[in-house]
Amino acid sequence: MSDHRGKKSSEKRKLKKTDLHLIKQSEEQKMLADTLHSWAQSTIEPHAQHWDEEQELPAKVLREAEELGLYSISVQERLGGSEMGYTAGISAVELLARYEPSLALKIAILNGPVASLWPDELPLDEATWTTGSIQVNGSGATGLLSDVAWGESAKWLLLPQSDRLYVIDLQSDRVIKTTQRDRLGLRCADWVDLQLDGAPTLAYPLRRKERLAAQAWMNLGWSAIALGAGAAGINEGLKYASERKQFGQPISEFQAIQWMIADSVTELDAARLLTYEAARALESEGPLAVRDGVRLAAQARLLAAEAGHQACDRGLQMHGGYGFTREYPVEKFWRDVQRTYPAEGHDLLNRLILNGLNQD
Repeated sequence: MSDHRGKKSSEKRKLKKTDLHLIKQSEEQKMLADTLHSWAQSTIEPHAQHWDEEQELPAKVLREAEELGLYSISVQERLGGSEMGYTAGISAVELLARYEPSLALKIAILNGPVASLWPDELPLDEATWTTGSIQVNGSGATGLLSDVAWGESAKWLLLPQSDRLYVIDLQSDRVIKTTQRDRLGLRCADWVDLQLDGAPTLAYPLRRKERLAAQAWMNLGWSAIALGAGAAGINEGLKYASERKQFGQPISEFQAIQWMIADSVTELDAARLLTYEAARALESEGPLAVRDGVRLAAQARLLAAEAGHQACDRGLQMHGGYGFTREYPVEKFWRDVQRTYPAEGHDLLNRLILNGLNQD
């Protein structure tokens, strides 16, 4: 009897930790992960569902995240960052997504495209990033940008377009912000639509490789969010299945449940390995770094989004009818993970894969 309990306890711990044991980390990265785990468990986990209902993260939590250095893991030291590298940033995003994917998205933006594109001569400040098409002339930027995450409170918006990086002043009265409410998932991510009417804008030259690399880092950010949310979803399922009994035993002992767990752990691990392989390719100094990194990052997002969705879906199924209520956290992770699929559809990722293959 004691052997059985020990086996089940070990299984739960192993699933909970499934992530970075596959990825080689420096001592600095391990310390960051331990700190982040401890902070998220005490500060975020008990309140995440309430914040989701309120559709807002407390300012205190955002300040603490910044004080912990989460906003600048990948940022250069001269700009006040830790300069631990983009892979470290991706690791933090994945870990944080197990607790609050909306905050993980903010960390992914700041340590991905913002960190990689931030102009040297511009003092680092609160920023967000998006893609789209606008008109820019001597009077500023004009156009509509939809579905911008963390755009309500940001001071700057980074927008790559053709051979230019536009840095738009979001605090200007030339910017009209329409807040999005009652979204399916990632409800705390401060989503807005932006109407620009001659908004003050700075323009910087942007090479194609830089633009593609920034997009690749954002894809890896989405991949990490999918991995974290997926791990949380299947772990919630296992937790419930270990407590719920039928025919005198936990339903986690049933073969159908065990198959769900095995499939999800395998799929998440496969997506995780591809995600970090893409990150290593992008950070390498080789002549094909961007080409290989862009392709692998696009593929990783496809694989991770599907693995994360399936894991959350299986976790929800393990709850039976309770999975469709807000009594258990699994339904929130199921909703949040849906956005990790590209909003523009698979065609965007297919184009990025082809761009990567054709990169000079």
